[in-house]
Amino acid sequence: MSPSTERKNWSKEAICLAIRVVRSGGTVYLRASKYFSLPRGTLERNVKDTTRSPEELVYVNLGRRTVLPSELENKLLEYCIIMDQRYSELRRQDTKHMAFHLAIRNVLKHPFNQEKSDAGKKWLQSFLKRYPVISLRTPEGIPAARVKSLHQKK
Repeated sequence: MSPSTERKNWSKEAICLAIRVVRSGGTVYLRASKYFSLPRGTLERNVKDTTRSPEELVYVNLGRRTVLPSELENKLLEYCIIMDQRYSELRRQDTKHMAFHLAIRNVLKHPFNQEKSDAGKKWLQSFLKRYPVISLRTPEGIPAARVKSLHQKK
């Protein structure tokens, strides 16, 4: 029989309350973990992390961390949305290039390609998967007649 692969299947309110109770000195790890039906190791690890509040500790995504912090990814997302609204389509290469330069300017450790100075395909795929709101496509050319009509003097 294989071990259960379910993770984080406890209530978020319960772990927040358990963290507060143990931090205030109301009880010990083992008793709180049994009372709230939580893994003792998880509770102990979260109680010892005093730099973050219980709510911040609970709302953590599983899996590998992203290269860019959420604030920078949100700025990049906002920029992509603004450019899309202005009908200035961004290419995939542009987005990878911007991600690379965000990592460089903010002195972040990154696995991006230094020679090409852009992020990789896998980073872009996961970025687009995290934010399905944006769509990157190849910009279409503008017909010569339209360009001419835009630049006519009145």
